[in-house]
Amino acid sequence: DMALLASYCVKNSVFRSVCSAKKYTAQLLEPQTKLYFSNHNRLLSSVDGVFGVKTGFTKKSGRCLVSAMEKDGAVLVAVTLNAPNDWSDHKKLYDYAKRKYKTLTKNEIVNISIVGANESTVSCVAKYDISYFDDISIKYYYYPILYAPVLQNTVVGKVKIYSNNRLIGTVDIIAPESVKAWQTTR
Repeated sequence: DMALLASYCVKNSVFRSVCSAKKYTAQLLEPQTKLYFSNHNRLLSSVDGVFGVKTGFTKKSGRCLVSAMEKDGAVLVAVTLNAPNDWSDHKKLYDYAKRKYKTLTKNEIVNISIVGANESTVSCVAKYDISYFDDISIKYYYYPILYAPVLQNTVVGKVKIYSNNRLIGTVDIIAPESVKAWQTTR
């Protein structure tokens, strides 16, 4: 629950700014006074990319820490409850994530046979930019033959990307140019 809540909260830029501030000074109007606040989250200074979220302690729950880190545009959230070594645990989790986290950016060319055109194949494109932790498998779904004419930007299939047998992304296979039907001249 804490991880889901933090994942939602860090999408808010004001929340993210507040929980990532190492120090803050507030000016009170009545009485004319300044209040000084400092963030106790050690990860802000010790782990690149960490920007919050919440430290805490109670006798019943012990040391609790909710933190978030940005890596290659994705936000990773870690939560530990009743963890005596919470700072170290989160650092280890983020070190692990930095080693295992991968991004795949690709413009895949999928050549599909075409009938009724001057060309025998159409070079279609599947563009994907996906982030993942574990190995991925990629499956292509398209008809093996297209029939002319084919209009530019027509979706001719799908690429499905899986990690641990779980679908993590679907991308369209697109015909980037129109292909006219074969014509005879008289």
